[in-house]
Order: sequence, then structure tokens, then C-alpha cells
Amino acid sequence: MRGIAYRRQKEERAKARARRKLQTRWNWTPPDGRPAHHDPGQVGYLATTPAPCSCPACGNPRRHFGELLVAERRVLDQLSDQISELRAEL
Repeated sequence: MRGIAYRRQKEERAKARARRKLQTRWNWTPPDGRPAHHDPGQVGYLATTPAPCSCPACGNPRRHFGELLVAERRVLDQLSDQISELRAEL
């Protein structure tokens, strides 16, 4: 069983990834030239939340636009191929 140290290490990795995302997304340097520091709450929120909001740009496209999953599209393509093969045989 994994302990507290493992969970803390995973949390630190997620927060480091969130800091990199914030730095990339909001790339700016203060006028005095020092590196930008992000709010710890903002870093923690981004580390624990996969999508920061549920708008159409960030959220699930299936819910907003009715798009199919990749697996569902693949099955439908296979079915349409099978139907066209059956029609060609007749």
C-alpha cells in the first residue's frame, strides 16, 4: 500500500505541472523583470481540476455539441462499411 509520501509527491508533481501551464498560458513578466509568481490557490485549483470551467471551449464536447466518442465513431464506420459490403454483394 502506498503512503502519505507517495501522495504528497504526486501532489507536488501535479502542482509543478499546473505552474508550467499557468506560465505558458499567462506568459508575462512584471515590469521590474522579476519572475512572475502565481497565487498558490490558483495553482492548487488547476492541479486538482482537469477542466477549469464547463464552457464549450473547456468542457465536454459531447455534452455541448453532441459529438460522438472516438470509439463510437469507429463502430459506426465499421457498421457502414459492413452495410456497403452487403449491398455490393446483392
